[in-house]
Amino acid sequence: MFVSVIGELARVRTFLRPNGRTLILPYDQFLEHDARHAEAKSDFANPDYILRLAVEGGYNAVAIHYGLSRRYWTKWEGRIPLIVKVNGKTSIPSEAQALSVHTSYLEDAVRLATEMGSTIIKANLPQEPPAGFIENDKIPKYFRALEAEWAKRPFDETLPERAARVVAAAQGIPVLFSGGSEIGDEDLLWRAEVGVKAGALGFIFGRNMWKRESASALSIARKIQKILDQG
Repeated sequence: MFVSVIGELARVRTFLRPNGRTLILPYDQFLEHDARHAEAKSDFANPDYILRLAVEGGYNAVAIHYGLSRRYWTKWEGRIPLIVKVNGKTSIPSEAQALSVHTSYLEDAVRLATEMGSTIIKANLPQEPPAGFIENDKIPKYFRALEAEWAKRPFDETLPERAARVVAAAQGIPVLFSGGSEIGDEDLLWRAEVGVKAGALGFIFGRNMWKRESASALSIARKIQKILDQG
């Protein structure tokens, strides 16, 4: 299927904030992490709750798989842009044998009037290198030397530089930083500030946003939006 560049950019603009940044709420973790997030007496397993949180929290888009899109989107269409995730992997087998396959295709997304996001890079904020990284001669010398220089300072002190290198390496393609595993509020907000200063397009934060009581989820969303808008 041919999609014009102009049409693609027009779709991307629908989930950008006035200053060109964005905050996306993903809900694809049940495919990848099974039902471990569906804790008793919580709304985390209710897609309607997630979509309502996205709307009331002022997110710029929600990212979910085709099955949930097809089942729930008719109730929320027009209230927030939708991004359909077209691939995914499960927690079985393990990461050592990770296999990410198509769960849907571009044609499915087009049929839902959805966003494609194919001109945006999603990346994790850099993490500390594993033990033995600097000594591993199978890794290019350039990266080992860079890491050896950074190792002279605490990791948190070097994170802004690391994040800025990720954005620069994208060579003009917008970068969304994901939230990763669950972290505390202070750490999450600090990482958001780091991402904005690094020049990221925005964030795609999932568990760190919706795995909260509703009031707390809305509060943290507004704080991150403030960081985006002031950045």
